[in-house]
Amino acid sequence: MTITYDFIAFSGRIAENKWTIGMKAIQGEVPLDIVIPNLHTSDTEDEDIIGVLTKEGISRESNDVMELYRYLRQLNPKSNKVFGYNEVAIRNIHTHLNSLRIDQELQVQITYTERKESYIAASYNIKLLGTSQIQHADSQDPATDIPEQTEVTIPEEDT
Repeated sequence: MTITYDFIAFSGRIAENKWTIGMKAIQGEVPLDIVIPNLHTSDTEDEDIIGVLTKEGISRESNDVMELYRYLRQLNPKSNKVFGYNEVAIRNIHTHLNSLRIDQELQVQITYTERKESYIAASYNIKLLGTSQIQHADSQDPATDIPEQTEVTIPEEDT
């Protein structure tokens, strides 16, 4: 028996020295301890990490172009000398990140696979999906895009 989770990580350039980084589930929900494996702690009280990544996703701004690259390195902890498929993908992503233009975004699909057999470790498969233009909130087609969380301000009535 195999357990598999798929999610997307992305990084986009929004200004000369400003980036966005984020993640979203492809379908359903993905436990955060799988999405962000460095959340695992040795403290027994904190073993259960509560939270899931959904299709709505999470994102934030960053000043660091290589944040996505370092995150992918965490998922593939093997030495750079071990030249497997993930290593090729990560090196390719590194090159693409450095060449992104303003309003371009790079997307990566990550598949986590956990097998029932205890002698086979869980693994991540990293795949570059490509680059595309960043969709701005004012130009999105609401029928096809993932809704974003927005803050609504309701004016107070004079009483």
